[in-house]
Amino acid sequence: DEPADWLAAGQALQRVLLTATRAGLSAAPVTRALEEPSLRWLLRDPSEGPGHVQMVLRLGYGPPVPRSTGRRTPAEVLTVRD
Repeated sequence: DEPADWLAAGQALQRVLLTATRAGLSAAPVTRALEEPSLRWLLRDPSEGPGHVQMVLRLGYGPPVPRSTGRRTPAEVLTVRD
């Protein structure tokens, strides 16, 4: 459970999320299990050694997601003063 592990977990998560998106799946992180030390310990696979769970995801098919978030232009939200 070191910074290098967190980086590797983030890279693996990125690959999983991109693959899920390509397959038309929605993903939702289940953070409660990671925030509670006792739950996090129970989630580990004892056959894999004393490792730490870095992420829990819920994957499934959800409603279509719009491609654009409809962001406003900078001119609509910024005021520039001289």
